[in-house]
Amino acid sequence: MPDVGDDVFAEFERLFEDIRQRMDLMRAHSGLTPESMPLSYSYRVVIDQNGQRKVTERYDDRTVQNKVAPDDDEPLVDVLDQDDKVRVIMHLPGASKEDVDLAFKDGSMLVKVENTSRSVLREVPLPCAVVSSSAVVECHNGVLEVCLPKQTDRGRKRRAHKAE
Repeated sequence: MPDVGDDVFAEFERLFEDIRQRMDLMRAHSGLTPESMPLSYSYRVVIDQNGQRKVTERYDDRTVQNKVAPDDDEPLVDVLDQDDKVRVIMHLPGASKEDVDLAFKDGSMLVKVENTSRSVLREVPLPCAVVSSSAVVECHNGVLEVCLPKQTDRGRKRRAHKAE
C-alpha cells in the first residue's frame, strides 16, 4: 500500500515544477534578465470547498528609480499562535528595521512603515493578549518578524495587584 506522504510529496514536486515553468515563461515574455528580476516573487495556493486549487501570483518589482512599484495588495502577513508566544511575519520589500514603527491597541498590532520606496499602515489582529513591552522585532531582506510573549494569568494578576 503506497504511503500517503508519497502523494503529498509528488503534489509538491508538481507544484514546484509548475512554478519553475511559470517563472521561465515570465522571463521569456518580459525580456527580464537576472539583474532586472523582481525583488520577490510569490505564489499563494488556496484549496476551495470543492477541493479545487487556485494559484495566484504576485511580485514586487522595482522601477528605474530603484523604488518599489506601487501595488494595490496589502503586505502578506502570517500570524502564528504558538505555545508561549505569537509570531507575526510580514512581507515588506525594501523596508529595514529602522523604517518600522509598531503600536499595540485593543488586541491588535499597528504596523507603520515609511521609507523612500513605500508607505504602509496595517492593523494586524492578534489571537490573544500579549506582552507588547517584551516584543522582539527583526527585519531582514524585507521580512518583518515580531515575536510577542503571550500574557499569562499570573502576569495579569500581578499587574492588577500592583495597581491596587
